[in-house]
Amino acid sequence: MTFFDASGKAEEIPVPEEYLYLGEIEDMHNAILDGAPGYLTLEETRNHVKTVLALYESANTGKVVKL
Repeated sequence: MTFFDASGKAEEIPVPEEYLYLGEIEDMHNAILDGAPGYLTLEETRNHVKTVLALYESANTGKVVKL
């Protein structure tokens, strides 16, 4: 993954490709089968969705999207 700061400087961030979503699957498994609380609250999840939608909007319009 490449992160670009406000000045445009790029920084490579290593992301393991193998088992990328394993933690999410295990969290869901524990919540459904064991009744454990989820790692993220619904409010946190809602904010993540808003962020991703803003990313798509920015990519499609070429404009900054403020949250």
